[in-house]
Amino acid sequence: MRQWQYKVVKQRVLVGLGGPEPEEDPERTALLDRHGREGWELVSVLIQNYRREYDPTALYGYSFLSYFFKREVR
Repeated sequence: MRQWQYKVVKQRVLVGLGGPEPEEDPERTALLDRHGREGWELVSVLIQNYRREYDPTALYGYSFLSYFFKREVR
């Protein structure tokens, strides 16, 4: 029977004016590449967005990304 090991990695990202586009973010790419080289398989991503709702002039907020990985236990 196969057994799995799981890992959750969280990342905080500034969104709005001046932030990198997701496909152009070298930090995010490096994070995913590093875990892939270690044998982790990305199975899901959860994105939670936060903006300052009390301030309608706010031009930015934060996104918290949770990456869910798994790999087979050897």
